[in-house]
Amino acid sequence: MERIGVFVCHCGTNIAGTVDVAKVAEELGKVDGVVYSTHYTYMCSSAGQKMIEDHIKDDKLTGVVLCSCSPRMHEKTFRSCAERAGLNPYKVEVANIREQTSWVMKDMEQATEKAIALGKAAIAKTILDTPLIAGETPMTKRALVIGGGIAGITAALDIADAGFPVDIVEKDYTVGGKMAKLDKTFPTLDCASCIVTPKMTEISQNPNIRILSASEVCRVSGYIGNFEIDIKRHPRYVDETKCTGCGACIEKCPNKKVPNAFNLGLNNRKAIDIPFAQAVPKVANIDANYCLHMKGLANGKDNVCGFCEKACAAGAIKFDQKEEIITEKYGAIIVATGYNHISLEKFDEYAYRAQTLYLLLNLNVSVTHLVLQTVTFSALQTEKSLRLSYSFSVSVRAVHLILQRVTSTAQRSVVCILQNTQSLHAIIILIQTVMYSILTFVLLVNFLMSSTAVQLNSMVFITLKVR
Repeated sequence: MERIGVFVCHCGTNIAGTVDVAKVAEELGKVDGVVYSTHYTYMCSSAGQKMIEDHIKDDKLTGVVLCSCSPRMHEKTFRSCAERAGLNPYKVEVANIREQTSWVMKDMEQATEKAIALGKAAIAKTILDTPLIAGETPMTKRALVIGGGIAGITAALDIADAGFPVDIVEKDYTVGGKMAKLDKTFPTLDCASCIVTPKMTEISQNPNIRILSASEVCRVSGYIGNFEIDIKRHPRYVDETKCTGCGACIEKCPNKKVPNAFNLGLNNRKAIDIPFAQAVPKVANIDANYCLHMKGLANGKDNVCGFCEKACAAGAIKFDQKEEIITEKYGAIIVATGYNHISLEKFDEYAYRAQTLYLLLNLNVSVTHLVLQTVTFSALQTEKSLRLSYSFSVSVRAVHLILQRVTSTAQRSVVCILQNTQSLHAIIILIQTVMYSILTFVLLVNFLMSSTAVQLNSMVFITLKVR
């Protein structure tokens, strides 16, 4: 059976001015498990602490509840007091009846009721508390930062400057992340490279920082202070300890048609390359999917290309490099994996899915117009009848204008359909599109079968211009 002692503090008039502390002590003394309950002006004073110590010893208390100010203020004080009296300090609970009651309430009766409720909750918790023993667990004083972008770099520098070793795991061949690809940064429009590249150089020169590029975390076990992590290191087919970044191997590589991942595929690079001029580490890497020698090795031929290996004076090219997994221990992990651009095709209100249809419609009009103009030119060169050539020319212009109108209306209908709005308007536009298509067909048939096509086509042409 628990023996709980309750001590209600006046805190001068901070609590006693709004809460009936005597009533609180009286009501809490009636709770099951409470063997002693009292109130005092300042429980945190030397006299108040001595009172607590004496009653813990005399009444053989197994738990103590303080109804006083915030535990952030004096919890440590009261726990030390209990420990001096031989009570486990973790059997002490503090009910905050100052910040949570007297300071925020004006009605004494309501404030007193709330203080009693908070005290009862603290008593219930004390009964369920388990005595704890403070201990120490050895920890690995080393950190891992996952991600080598600007956030990961900054975190690594802060840890290293505090005197602790830190590893940066980056899946790409260089650190820098998205920021290395930007031009300006919001809101000051500062040069992005001017911010990130000095920090990249700094981490490469800091003795407390190790960069594991072309690497990924594949397993994490353990707990805070003692993590065991498996890191998968992908082959770059170049020895980082030997490569000087001179670029001689890049100059000799014959394959120049490799999509440049750093520039999002907007241009090409060579099969062996350094991501960009300020890359850290500044070490070349070989793309096995495009390297002619690697392809040859896959087919059992070791005499294909190999110009980069011959050009490297440092002997850093290692075509036999394999994927490896290293296991390291860390005390802390910081995840700074950055972000990826979302696909806007899922957002119908921007009509991104309609772009493909727009391109197809416009391409259709352009190709049709080109064909018709070519035929017109041929007709003008070969036909003897000036009237027939003029008729054909007018037909071409009329058909082209109609196709333009078809494209415009089709585009508007696509937007309406994708947005799922203005359904009636979309239907009307589609009907117009069909009508214009039929008119185009009629004009072509009319020209081919009638010698009076000039008059009809001229009328259509004039009508379209007026509209």
